[in-house]
Amino acid sequence: MSANNVEYLYRLGYDTAGIMKRTLLSKSTVWRLTKNLEKQDILQIYKLILREERGRFAPGTWEKTEHGYNNFDICFSYLLDDVLNIKTAEELINVIDHKLFSDYKLSTAFSELFDSSPYKVVKYSFPDANVKPWQMREAPTGTWNNETIIEATRWMFLEQLKLNDREQILDYATIDNFRLYGLGGALNAENATFNCSIFSIISNVFPEYGYKKWEFTHSRNWSEDEKREALIYFFEVILKWDKNKIRRDLTPNVFKEHHMERFVQYFFRGIKELLEFTYPNENWDNYRRQENNPKALINHEIANQIRERVELGNNRRNVAHEFGVSIHTVNAIVQGKIWTRCEF
Repeated sequence: MSANNVEYLYRLGYDTAGIMKRTLLSKSTVWRLTKNLEKQDILQIYKLILREERGRFAPGTWEKTEHGYNNFDICFSYLLDDVLNIKTAEELINVIDHKLFSDYKLSTAFSELFDSSPYKVVKYSFPDANVKPWQMREAPTGTWNNETIIEATRWMFLEQLKLNDREQILDYATIDNFRLYGLGGALNAENATFNCSIFSIISNVFPEYGYKKWEFTHSRNWSEDEKREALIYFFEVILKWDKNKIRRDLTPNVFKEHHMERFVQYFFRGIKELLEFTYPNENWDNYRRQENNPKALINHEIANQIRERVELGNNRRNVAHEFGVSIHTVNAIVQGKIWTRCEF
């Protein structure tokens, strides 16, 4: 057997034992011939493998040493620059997965050098990009704990959304935005010691704003006591209104201005039922907003707008939220029971 035969078998990916078995050459001879072949440019070997002119890399190519990482640098840089035309960390994040390494013959390097972690590869390949784990298409297992949840939430609001105003943060603190910025997993974290609701997260990240639970959570998810406690807090602490002022000045817009309109929607008969629930020992039969208060009545134009929104296919609860009225009022308008100058 000649050196050409040894080279042929080596390029097919056979190791020293395999070559010895097929050529009947001694171990020292095979080792001497293959050692010279190993000195070939790793990039040329990779190109042969991509063209399927060679079966695999030589054993030891991807050892977790400086030599193994150098080999990966050369091969992966060629893949990104010349094959895939990827220049940035963001572009790599959009395509990197286990299949990418399998398709381009780098599965062993991926598993041996990076523990099959796309995030580790991105961090290694673009160290200056400061990529966060939640920026990956799927955050690595174990990403979420108290520290990372707080860091990621501050990153989203302060760096990405550029928000530091109490009301603006409240407006953007939604499940959709958490998912959009890769923080969906934070809402189901098993390694966090605080309850991973949006309210709990925002309260821990921005304690200086003193957020209340009712500013975040739909009231239907609460107990009766929690609803009553939130409403009493709203009237007596936030508004600082006594019951006479409540009777005189309370309108759906008051709730809307303080992100409390969900409470009006919860009560089928509107504000009067809400007040009876909040203060059950008080007589609210005389609750009626003044006729000269334009906000207190639905005029013909507003009733038509509500009816048109529903006829266009908008969700009735969303329409109620938009106009600051109860779902009962929306239903009554659509059914023709309320036409003009009707109370909420």
